[in-house]
Amino acid sequence: MVNNSFLYTLRVSLCQKFLRSKQAKTIITLLIFLFPPICEAQNLLNKPQRAVIDAKRNRILVSNYNTGDIIQIDSAGNQSYFVQGADFVDGLEIVGDTIYGTGNHRNIRAYNLETKTLVMDTIFSSVNPGDEYLSSITSDSAGHLFISCPGTHTIYKLRISDKSYWIFAQNNGLTRPNGMLLEKEKNRIVVIDDSPNSIIHAISLADSTVSTLMTTSLSSPDGIVRDRFGSYYVGGYYLDGIYKIDSAFSKPPTLFYAGNNFVYPTYDEKDHTLLVTYYENNSWTRIPLQVLDFISDYQTGHAPLTVQFSENFETLHQVTSWNWDFENDGVFDSNIPNPTHEYSQFGKYTVRLQTTIDTATYTIIKQDFVNVFDGTSAVKFKGNNNFAFIHAAPSLNLQENFTMEAVIKPEAWSSSTYGSTVFDKSALRVFLIGNSLGPTRHYTLVTDVKLQDETKVKLSAPNNTIKLNIWQHIAVSYNSLLSQFKMYVNGVECNISVIGSNQLSGALFNNDTIPLFLGNDLALSTGYKGDLDELRVWNVIRTDSEILENIDNSLAGNEPGLMGYWQMDEGKGTELIDKTNAGNNGRLESAIFTNGVDLTTLSVDNEETSKVANPHEFLLKQNFPNPFNPSTTIQYQLTSPSYVKVIVSNILGETVATLVDGFQNAGIHESIFLADKLSSGIYYYQLVAGNYRQTKKMILLR
Repeated sequence: MVNNSFLYTLRVSLCQKFLRSKQAKTIITLLIFLFPPICEAQNLLNKPQRAVIDAKRNRILVSNYNTGDIIQIDSAGNQSYFVQGADFVDGLEIVGDTIYGTGNHRNIRAYNLETKTLVMDTIFSSVNPGDEYLSSITSDSAGHLFISCPGTHTIYKLRISDKSYWIFAQNNGLTRPNGMLLEKEKNRIVVIDDSPNSIIHAISLADSTVSTLMTTSLSSPDGIVRDRFGSYYVGGYYLDGIYKIDSAFSKPPTLFYAGNNFVYPTYDEKDHTLLVTYYENNSWTRIPLQVLDFISDYQTGHAPLTVQFSENFETLHQVTSWNWDFENDGVFDSNIPNPTHEYSQFGKYTVRLQTTIDTATYTIIKQDFVNVFDGTSAVKFKGNNNFAFIHAAPSLNLQENFTMEAVIKPEAWSSSTYGSTVFDKSALRVFLIGNSLGPTRHYTLVTDVKLQDETKVKLSAPNNTIKLNIWQHIAVSYNSLLSQFKMYVNGVECNISVIGSNQLSGALFNNDTIPLFLGNDLALSTGYKGDLDELRVWNVIRTDSEILENIDNSLAGNEPGLMGYWQMDEGKGTELIDKTNAGNNGRLESAIFTNGVDLTTLSVDNEETSKVANPHEFLLKQNFPNPFNPSTTIQYQLTSPSYVKVIVSNILGETVATLVDGFQNAGIHESIFLADKLSSGIYYYQLVAGNYRQTKKMILLR
């Protein structure tokens, strides 16, 4: 039996001998190479603000708001101090081998990028200490810096050579100017305001003239940059991400990348990415900007519709193939860039593009991208900043006696107490209200009226008058002599109530120079979400029967007293054509065309006569009399024995009477409809006989 102490001594001796050997040193070295010591990289970011790219030295430099340090980040992501306590708290700009930055409150400092020595420390003594600090910096090629000062609504210009500075632009629409971008090819500086509903300005480098490029709904953004394809990107601490704007500033900003507490974006042209800092998270990231998309000249129109497609790619890589499936039926219809396609049938079409970029294949599918109509269309509003407008004209002055009509299909209620505006002309705003006015007024039609002395009166239809997702006719009229205002829904006069103590009296506020806004108010703050069709403006007071008579008939455009008629049947483009001789055309702004109301035209009587002449057809005739009270006769023709149903329904599609439900022989039949227990309005009667089905409208007028 071997002693345990002897074995222990032997093991220790052998281990020591092995560790001194050449083989052990080789193994240990290999283990260190394969499994290096694990350590966590130090994060030096402390409320990071602005990042700039030092391309010459392949690094990123970031300003720290809390400490004033300049942090350098190498290509591997490792952080180290470039200069501690540099007093760089906000904007940065690299010019040659020097980095310039805004210091604490009122100074511009600069450091040499090689030696880290301080080469400038200029205090802007003309800026009061209470006017906050200098913010962003940009530069031109002539040796000047441009520095924004939000607190004084000023852009300063500084000559680097002698450190002198002066006011370059001040006020003239600038409201807390912040982020800046110099565009040499356009000889201008693009500036974005740090304010609610921020305005993006252009300042001429030649004469400091300030002009407006766009008014946005963005709240207090910080910075703006542009990529190599011309798109702009906006970031800010108070925004919910990075927003993208087209090169012409023609459309509202769209959310491109969601996230919180981003500050200034920085564009890296080398790899087409954005560098953004997370202020609260003490971190930074890259956002790829490669865009693979396609667009078309038209997305709506009437059949047959020819559409020109084109790819909208923002990529640094080579596109080698295009395969287009215009109807998403699995069959490729074209393999060339920028093809055209004709849609001969109405309907919604999903479009698919399969493309190869370098060796990778990408598929882009756009659901219901093309909407082809069958001859009728309407305008769809999506809320927010969507609107359309009719140009101002004296003939459209809604001041004394007038009637306005439209057909609407709302999709959602607004949560605002101001509702969602159907149309607005300052003196008259017609809008929909959900439940935001409390239990006394909800889900109904409301009108704000402004009198000549600018007194405002609010009038409301009864609760639950308006329904979502169905077409409804609305009308308002005013008699200034009697100070009498009327509201109609589906041809029925509403029992309106005045909200508040103000009362109607005399003519309305003069509005002959004010355009008629559709789908939003004049301030673009109460956007309507839904469809609008058949807008009519009269300079006469339409009677109840006149409104009912043409409630879902299209007009010729030359009716007496008709001052404006927009049928919304253009289907594509942005123009709204007035069908009267007045020529008061309008324009869509962000709103689009959609499927419209299928109105029965005034030529129905002629069509009916031609059908009676052919005895070999099933036929449902127009009721007589029409309008009626309280009864009317419905006549129909059967060409063969059939099981027949004749039903009557209201505007909501609810059955109110079944007149016939049984087998009948061929021939002419009639049925009497008695409506003594029904209220005035539009009703529909339908004949179903075998495979034949037809529906017609009738009007009950008490």
